[in-house]
Amino acid sequence: MGSYVAMTAIKGGFLDHIPENTLILMGMSGASTSMATIIRSNQEPEVKIREEGGAFMSESTPEKSSIAKIQMFAWSLVALGIYIILAAGNIARGEPILPNVDQAILGLMGIGHGVYLANKTQDKPS
Repeated sequence: MGSYVAMTAIKGGFLDHIPENTLILMGMSGASTSMATIIRSNQEPEVKIREEGGAFMSESTPEKSSIAKIQMFAWSLVALGIYIILAAGNIARGEPILPNVDQAILGLMGIGHGVYLANKTQDKPS
């Protein structure tokens, strides 16, 4: 989103083209987030809500770290770093176009999201 806004500002108008792999990656991220929410909501026992000082507080425990979450976060950082470098290179050359995401990064991100969701189905509520 940030690079789209930056490229649009530099060009002075909306971009004509968003690369296919970039759209796939955005869809994958959105789908993964939605699926994780659905999985979590189907696993959670009823949570008691209490009012304290005007704010509603949940009595559930915070989520724990897992290797799947760390892996997805690490690949997201790698992909973000590469994308920022490519976008900055396009800006430096005076080409306000969004870079395409490499197939290898797209595949690694897909694997990371798949492992995260598979692990999410195995999480047991506390």
